[in-house]
Amino acid sequence: MNTRWSVLSNLGQLLLVTLLGLPLVTPLLRWASVPCTHDGHLHVHRVAAMRHAWESGIYFSRWMPDLAFGYGYPFFVFREPGPLYAILAPHLVGLALPAASNLFYALTILACGWFMFLWVRDVAGVRAAFVSSAAYMAAPYILLDALVRGNSPESMALPLFPFLLWIGRRWMIKGTAVSFILSVLGLALLSLSHNISTLIFAPTLLVYLVAVGLIKQVSWKALLVRLALLFGLGLGITFFYTGGALLEMDQVTLSQSTVTRNNDFHFNFASLKEILAPAAADDANLVNPPLPIRLGWVPFILALIGATTPLWKRWMNKEQRGHILLMVFGAAIFLFMALPVSLSLWEGLPLINFVQFPWRFIGRAALPVAFLAGMPFMASPGEKSDKQRRMVFNIATVVAIALLILEAMPALYPSYCDEDAFPTIVDVHSYESATGLVGVDPEGSYFPRTVQKRPQESPLEIDYRDERMPQRFDLSLLPTGATAEVDYDGIGATISLNTPTAFTARYLSFFFPGWAATIDGQPVTIAPSDPEGLITFFVPQGDHILTINWGSTSLRSALILLSILALMGIVVTLFYIGS
Repeated sequence: MNTRWSVLSNLGQLLLVTLLGLPLVTPLLRWASVPCTHDGHLHVHRVAAMRHAWESGIYFSRWMPDLAFGYGYPFFVFREPGPLYAILAPHLVGLALPAASNLFYALTILACGWFMFLWVRDVAGVRAAFVSSAAYMAAPYILLDALVRGNSPESMALPLFPFLLWIGRRWMIKGTAVSFILSVLGLALLSLSHNISTLIFAPTLLVYLVAVGLIKQVSWKALLVRLALLFGLGLGITFFYTGGALLEMDQVTLSQSTVTRNNDFHFNFASLKEILAPAAADDANLVNPPLPIRLGWVPFILALIGATTPLWKRWMNKEQRGHILLMVFGAAIFLFMALPVSLSLWEGLPLINFVQFPWRFIGRAALPVAFLAGMPFMASPGEKSDKQRRMVFNIATVVAIALLILEAMPALYPSYCDEDAFPTIVDVHSYESATGLVGVDPEGSYFPRTVQKRPQESPLEIDYRDERMPQRFDLSLLPTGATAEVDYDGIGATISLNTPTAFTARYLSFFFPGWAATIDGQPVTIAPSDPEGLITFFVPQGDHILTINWGSTSLRSALILLSILALMGIVVTLFYIGS
């Protein structure tokens, strides 16, 4: 009975958090239109390309075969699959793509509240948790990502921060099987959601969990073992993706994502004036309005008060005081990294240039600020017997939550763009042609280095318009008198060929490690064409069976093996904990 009541109580509390968040997701309650965001059109067309691949029997591939006018693009070798598949899933079962996109962003905002509530409740109680959850859901950066930037990877990562702090704390303290598997899977999901967030948050999580272990006096042996299991296995099961993203950077023009003025960190620091700016209405006269990267006055003021609570809530326990100290330091460090004063660190730390925007750290500061915002509302041990005091604090809690949501209101009136409910791959190619964003990539960061001349069209577009399999084996290069029967299978092809003379065959796909060709079962060398970077290889005279296939490489196979070993480690650990 107690267990049933506990479950109902938890569900009721999370339902109340959901109700608090409903005003914040009202801009997303639309079926045929989406907020006009910076990256929204990109994600719509990427998901449309994924749907086309799915319907062609290609359920997941590191190579997106239908982008770049059908020449293909190694998008998922380097970019996170989680957010796009989260949008694709409801779209596949019939939900219009704009509605599926809106649903995704609405759920990420609400999930920020759910997981912040669970974390703060464990540390500081229910009342503080309600305020902190509202503060995090209504944080300007959370809404900016969903309603202005349209950054689906980061939007998916933001609720995983409090989730990992909540469940990671439980794993460090209790060491249960449930807390272990949830923390490991949560860290893996973060890696598959936003690699930049993983780069920033993994060290943050490590420092936090070490501090929790020390505060709760967890033995050094247990502390180190639990940390090693969480980070080793949680990050390990995604080596198949993260390893390739790091180790294959030299195969593409990834530097384009950091050297353009828009993405160069030198030009993207924030100022204290910007961080502490008040909410402002949009200026309709501005063609390219600046991004309002700010903390918010209400959460900032509440956080300042929360930082002082150990001075006047002297009954607080050691862990609560420790958390407040950690959050103060965390907010200070994150804000420091957003300011120009941190330039020397940005120029010295490895890989940090891929973070691109120092102002991202303002979004990271939103989490400790939201935690601190709830601290003034912690219930004291003697409050149950003092009804008047309890009523005052309850009223103050309601007022604080109302002010947090009211301050967020100016951000809830985005402009809207109509999107096709079920865009086709032909629409994707039309978008690439009209915008010049070949590969649906604004910087062209993932073009193979062998592609010296980026296409503006392709002969494959006719096949797509006629709704037939793209005829990638170039029959126009066959010698006079040669015959060929081509059997296409997903991305690759098998060709029965008779040629009276030797020639160089061409397959209309960009070459990238993973593509392989054989003649009569024997591997042959692929030579990327210059300047197009297409697959070409030498075919001798006679009757032959040719194959062209996309597959793994020795590096990717090794990384997959490491991920499988990490998965086996999770199973063994669960067995050990449960025995």
